[in-house]
Amino acid sequence: MIRVLVSIFFLVYVAKAHPQEIAADTLLQTATVEAQDALYYQQQAKRTSSPNQKLEYLQKALSLRTVRQDESWLADIRVEMGQALLKSNRIKEAFTELLTAEKIYAEAGDVSSRADVLAVMARFYKKNSSWKEAGQFYSAALKLQDSAEN
Repeated sequence: MIRVLVSIFFLVYVAKAHPQEIAADTLLQTATVEAQDALYYQQQAKRTSSPNQKLEYLQKALSLRTVRQDESWLADIRVEMGQALLKSNRIKEAFTELLTAEKIYAEAGDVSSRADVLAVMARFYKKNSSWKEAGQFYSAALKLQDSAEN
């Protein structure tokens, strides 16, 4: 966050002192700093054990997303949010995030990650003794993994 403020200060200072000298490189550097900040919050989320704190970090990372973070990055964040929501017993929100991630992976053609998301949902159902649903999600995940290997 401090880097962003310093970058903004630098841009304002340079703009006042030398308005003709702001170049695309300066804008690229600003985008790079913002991307690093999004990654910083994602890393912080992975380091914390508190689901609520994890959600805050991940939401902050999403708010700082730039064009440098592709759709797979977005889906990864959604999976992490879904897992944190499951730990917080916010089941409906968790499945919304997980299904969103699964859809993004499907559109990107990332079969392996898609299967991983289905396995997360299957483990939730297994943990809650919903054997039929767990079996359905495990079967779907296995079919995807098999298709990825062929």
